[in-house]
Amino acid sequence: LVALAVSHFGGLDIAFNNAGIGGDVAPLEQQSEANWRRVFEVDLLSVALALKHQLPVMRARGGGSIVITTSNSGIRALDGLAAYSAMKAGLMGLTRVAALEGGPDNVRVNAIAPGLISTPAANRDEWAAKLRIPMGRAGRVEEIGEVAAFLASDAASYLSGQIISVDGAATV
Repeated sequence: LVALAVSHFGGLDIAFNNAGIGGDVAPLEQQSEANWRRVFEVDLLSVALALKHQLPVMRARGGGSIVITTSNSGIRALDGLAAYSAMKAGLMGLTRVAALEGGPDNVRVNAIAPGLISTPAANRDEWAAKLRIPMGRAGRVEEIGEVAAFLASDAASYLSGQIISVDGAATV
């Protein structure tokens, strides 16, 4: 995809690394090795490999912005999500390392840590009370998109290495 962006558009200015699966929901001792490997490959390794290819192209161009989607599950543990929580916490560390390494070349790297989000297919507001979300509702997809657009924009030109929780104050 990076090579396609360079050949078609002449470079890469913005990347949004937004991939993830939840994996099995089960107690830690019941999680299979296959589950751990699959969640690792999709949630963490895919982003690491994307960064490997995005960073040099942005460096050569004189800078850029990379936004990574993690989860507030990397901050706030939930029963049954050991693999998912571990990978999302790993993305937070990866974000900070990439920001340190990209900083001298004006490549900014930040992450969004969404909480409970409703989608057109599934309204999650009923879970807000169960998860003790202070704002009393699930977030909307657009609220994540607006933060991603801000982080990718020049308005965030001095913001790098940050994990922005968008979770209705659930991790406060």
